[in-house]
Amino acid sequence: MAIVYVALGSNEGDKSAQLLQAVEEMKVFFNVRCLSTIIESDPQGLATSQAVFCNAVAEIETDLDPMQVLQKLLEIEEKMGRRMEEKGQGLPRSIDLDVLSYEDQVIDTTRLSVPHPRMTQRQFVLGPLAQINPNWVHPIEKKNVEELLNELGHEAY
Repeated sequence: MAIVYVALGSNEGDKSAQLLQAVEEMKVFFNVRCLSTIIESDPQGLATSQAVFCNAVAEIETDLDPMQVLQKLLEIEEKMGRRMEEKGQGLPRSIDLDVLSYEDQVIDTTRLSVPHPRMTQRQFVLGPLAQINPNWVHPIEKKNVEELLNELGHEAY
C-alpha cells in the first residue's frame, strides 16, 4: 500500500463543506488516514481577483498506481461539478484535488507531475502537510516540510 498526499482546495459555495464532501468521496476509493485542519488562504497566480480559498491536505493509503489515483481524483472533481476544460485556467472552483506526493516517487508526465511542481512555493500546501506529517521529505529537494516552510518564511498551522 502506498502513502499519498493530496491537496484539497475550494473557493466556491460552502468551501469547507466542499472539502469535507471531497474527503467522503475519496473514502470510496482510498483509505483516508488523516486530514489537516481546513485553512483559509488568499488566491494566487491567475486567481488573485477571486474569493478566498479553503485548503487542506489529506493523507491517503492506496494500492492504486499514481495514474489511477489521479484518475479517481479527476472523477471526484467532475462528480462535484468541476469541468475538466477549466483545469489550469485559474478559474473559481468548487473543488480542486492535486496529488502532492506518491511515496517518494518522482513522476514527470504530461498528465501528472509528482511531487507537485509548485508545492514548495505554497504555504497553503506546506503548512497543512506539516501539520499531518512534519517528517515528510521532498524527494527532489531532500528537505523536510518544516525546512521548506522555513525557506518560505512560514510555520505550520
